Amino acid sequence: MIKNNLDDIDIKILECLQENANISTKELSEKINLSKTPCWRRVTNLYSLGYIKKTIAVLNSEKIGLDIRVIITLQISAHNLEWLDYFSKKITSMPEVIRFYRLSGKVDYLIELLLPDLKAYDKCYKYLLSIDNIDKITSMMVLEEIVEHGIIKPSI
Repeated sequence: MIKNNLDDIDIKILECLQENANISTKELSEKINLSKTPCWRRVTNLYSLGYIKKTIAVLNSEKIGLDIRVIITLQISAHNLEWLDYFSKKITSMPEVIRFYRLSGKVDYLIELLLPDLKAYDKCYKYLLSIDNIDKITSMMVLEEIVEHGIIKPSI
C-alpha cells in the first residue's frame, strides 16, 4: 500500500528511525529485510525528499536542570500580518520556548516552555506581559508527562 508516495519498506524505515535514529544501516537493513545498499539509498532518498526533516537528540530535561514545563495559552486582540511578524520574533527569541503554535478557536497561541525554576517562569510571564495586544495569558504547569515519544505513524 502506498501512502503519500511511501511504500511499505519506506514506512518501516521511518518507523525504525523514529525509534532509534542512530541505528546503523546494517542493523536497519536486517530489521526491514532489505540489503544494505538499497536500504542506505532509501534512507538518503527519504532525507532528500523531506520526509525526514532532521535527526536530533532528545534530552532528558530533568537531568539538565529544566524541571518545570509550562503550557501557556494566549488570546490576542490584533490579527494582522505586521503584528504576527512582530509577535513571532518576540516569542522565538525566548530560549525557554520549545514549542510555539498559532491555533484556531478560542485560544490564538500555545507556547510550551522548559524552565529551571519558578523565578525563570516569572521572568517569562513578565516578558509576555510587555508584548502589545495580548489580552489573556493562561499558564498551566505540567504535573506529569504521560506520553512523550513524538512518533508519527506514516502508515495512517
